[in-house]
Amino acid sequence: MKINSKVPAEIIPVVFDFSEIIPAFDSVVEVGISVIEGADADSPSMLIGSPTTNGATVVQLVRGGVADVKYRLYCLVAVGDEKYQIDGDMTVTVWHSK
Repeated sequence: MKINSKVPAEIIPVVFDFSEIIPAFDSVVEVGISVIEGADADSPSMLIGSPTTNGATVVQLVRGGVADVKYRLYCLVAVGDEKYQIDGDMTVTVWHSK
């Protein structure tokens, strides 16, 4: 999944769309974030509140971050006893490039 880059001052929605995998899900098990390049000891604080859902999509608001750090965001949902995960990488930049 592609996630656009962001600058530290922005608050953006990250949309996890499961519609190509499943028509709907029962619950969101977990939304998380980790650092895959660079350093940020406080990356979990980037997630604002609980995710919202609509049909087969999950939306998580994301804030802050450290410039020049690459993060991996993931969302795990459940359908009965089955679990499905989508993840994507996001870079925090000093400015947006065209």
